[in-house]
Amino acid sequence: MRTPPRILATRPLPSSRFLRAEQVDLQFSNGQQRSFERLLSSGLGAVIVVPLRDEDTALLVREYAVGVDRYELGLVKGRLDRDEIAVQGANRELKEEIGYGARELHVLGTLAVSPGYMTALTQVVLARE
Repeated sequence: MRTPPRILATRPLPSSRFLRAEQVDLQFSNGQQRSFERLLSSGLGAVIVVPLRDEDTALLVREYAVGVDRYELGLVKGRLDRDEIAVQGANRELKEEIGYGARELHVLGTLAVSPGYMTALTQVVLARE
């Protein structure tokens, strides 16, 4: 097993080069008012890829996840580049993350991965061959 990076310090930041947040004031039908914060999408979009090597084998990546400070298995994923459509981004991410490209790519649908606090939508792409 790989040794994860060591966290030396943490500190809150008002913003970062990747994240933007906003406060949202809401009033519910029962009159209750609450303020929430949500992360805003970059607007470029993202993909999560289900790469099938054959009918019985899905390929996963093992990558360090700083949120839980350990390595995790997961699907290939990433942000789209400017002027890139989902299937192009999915194939690029496949090549970058697992060293495979796909001949057959299909967009299955769109997910709101963390709709409770993020505005971002992610396109799910099935990759074969």
